[in-house]
Amino acid sequence: MTYIDKIMHLANNVKIVAVDTLDVIAANADEYIQSQPDSNIDKIGVILDTKRGRFFVAAYQKTPKGWEKILDDCLMTSKQFVEKFDNQQPIWLLGEGLVYYNDDFNTDNIKIMDEKF
Repeated sequence: MTYIDKIMHLANNVKIVAVDTLDVIAANADEYIQSQPDSNIDKIGVILDTKRGRFFVAAYQKTPKGWEKILDDCLMTSKQFVEKFDNQQPIWLLGEGLVYYNDDFNTDNIKIMDEKF
């Protein structure tokens, strides 16, 4: 817990809960899928830019219970990600790491969600 978290806890008498940033961003995929009724999206990936030529990534598979993480949070280059996922079923990507680097990830089996997601 950081100093700011402790202040928020003490000042507001609230419980501070840690959440995985990539999981929270992945939850935005549901809104995208609902806006694209003909889409058949069963796999998603979240891409965050680390500003060092690598990306903080995670991948998820759709299940009846929601999104199940199939690739734990890790650091990868765009080339490593493409090598891992380009020859599998299509995966749809979202996250701020795509703002400047979406061309590095966009292949036949790797698709990019609308930027607002």
